[in-house]
Amino acid sequence: LMAEQPQANWIVKPSAGCGGQGIQIATSSQEILEHVDTTNTEGKSLFVVQRYVDRPLLLGGRKFDVRVWILVVNPFCIYQFSEGSCRMSSVQYDAQSFTSLEAHITNHCLQEQSADFGKHEEGNELWYADLDRIVEKEKGIKNASERLLKPQFAEIAKLSLLSIKEVVEVMPGSNYECFQLFGFDYLVDEEMKVHLLEINGSPGAAEKWLNPIVSGMVDLCVQPKFPLPSAAEEAKGGKPAGSHWEHIWSPPQ
Repeated sequence: LMAEQPQANWIVKPSAGCGGQGIQIATSSQEILEHVDTTNTEGKSLFVVQRYVDRPLLLGGRKFDVRVWILVVNPFCIYQFSEGSCRMSSVQYDAQSFTSLEAHITNHCLQEQSADFGKHEEGNELWYADLDRIVEKEKGIKNASERLLKPQFAEIAKLSLLSIKEVVEVMPGSNYECFQLFGFDYLVDEEMKVHLLEINGSPGAAEKWLNPIVSGMVDLCVQPKFPLPSAAEEAKGGKPAGSHWEHIWSPPQ
């Protein structure tokens, strides 16, 4: 693929890394190999190489990604949380230069190291309502998150999880049940097309939505098996806790 696209840009990152450590933007296959050789001195690490999305959607001139929380509940029912975190870069996007990683890599831990972190919005986080407002103003598209983005988020999450269903699902008749919270990270391009960046098995949760995320998980995962009086309490926004989780897919009956 790299040979077929000699002018393409690439993002290289260690598969076992976290917090943005070891991420590099490369403009050629030679740069990729040099970066891997330099950082993989013991020869034991694996690296992920992804095609850089050259024309990302910008919000106020800055790049962002979207963290979406996905919940899988036995027997492999998939839910998507109603809100997502638009994690903003700290500085203006520059398509002509890759020297400033904070303009191109929206990883939250990396952005926290920037001197401009929190300059534009608290914690460099915007929400779907903010995204909708900016996209409508700059592109004339109304209700973009609900109409265009969330359906794509859900479809990608569904297809990704179904691809591993046979390996990870709990089979009928097992003496236990389980659930798993995932963090799907997406990038949106200028055409409002969603690209999957990565999937996190132990994702952080935005403090603003921590209560409904956890309360909803209790409603969906624990309450049916071990009823708790507190589970009847309403979560943030006046909704029952579980209603913040939107159903994506369930096994056919």
